[in-house]
Amino acid sequence: MTRLLIGFGCLAFATGAQASFDLMFIQEATPTNSIYRVHRVDPANGVSLGSFQIGPESKGLAASYARRELYSIDINGNLRTYDYSTGAQKSLRATGFSNVADFVLSADGTSLLIAHNTGQIRTFNLTTNGTGTLISSGTAQFSKLHQAANGDVYAYAANLGMLQRYNSGGFTLQSQEVNGGTTVGQMTYLASVQAPYGTVYYGAGAGYGFNPTYNNNFYFGGGFSNGVSGHQSVVSAVRSHTGAYVIGMDSGGSLTRVTEIDSASYHVRTNTFAGINGGVKSVAVVLAPEPGTLAAIGLGIAALLKRRRK
Repeated sequence: MTRLLIGFGCLAFATGAQASFDLMFIQEATPTNSIYRVHRVDPANGVSLGSFQIGPESKGLAASYARRELYSIDINGNLRTYDYSTGAQKSLRATGFSNVADFVLSADGTSLLIAHNTGQIRTFNLTTNGTGTLISSGTAQFSKLHQAANGDVYAYAANLGMLQRYNSGGFTLQSQEVNGGTTVGQMTYLASVQAPYGTVYYGAGAGYGFNPTYNNNFYFGGGFSNGVSGHQSVVSAVRSHTGAYVIGMDSGGSLTRVTEIDSASYHVRTNTFAGINGGVKSVAVVLAPEPGTLAAIGLGIAALLKRRRK
């Protein structure tokens, strides 16, 4: 038993050591001979970690830290799964869906949520391959979506110019805001340090946009863009430990620029990356475990070993 615990402890800390940085995946905007590549970068430390081919353009991008997998889905619903450490393709599955506009990993990590420009958000279970319809709208044509940690779905209805929220209890439309005419790219939701408040951040062309929420409902009358110094464009917003990473091109139009902001929208750090062909198409990120989590694992193992000796 003692050897087993020691072995588990070594494995846990080895895993933590391998994941000592956040890992971001950036799908390039311009393919080579119709084949797209995904570039792996450490956004916090500014380190490039190589790239691999993913085939056709992926409508969105998603990654699972628990499964060590990266997912791409083309417009016809073909799901390609990759080992994100090696870049090797693990499977090619047909979801049975078409007119795919965007997709994300579900908040619980079990499924993909897939948005369609025909007005549906559907689910695809990564273990069983089972499918379902989460949201069906007679008016909205969804182009971007995100599922918050509490299960609420935020979706952009491009034809309406509306950012919408569907609650996790039944996935019915709860609130929506006219987006003020700005571009809406990949989005993420951040809960504020002040509990009733939150913000939906998204790529907004020349800068990043945000729509504040109160008690999970939009309270600001329309989205607006906030310029990011040094950025020519911002395409995506994804979670970070501190708040969000916003990703686009630098002011010279040659480098991919990744800026981290905190939950109050203040600048944390910026890094740039060369060699990403044409800039950014879409982004996914996996966040390293918090140091406190690894410390708790270590203390738990130590306590078990002490109990065993007694």
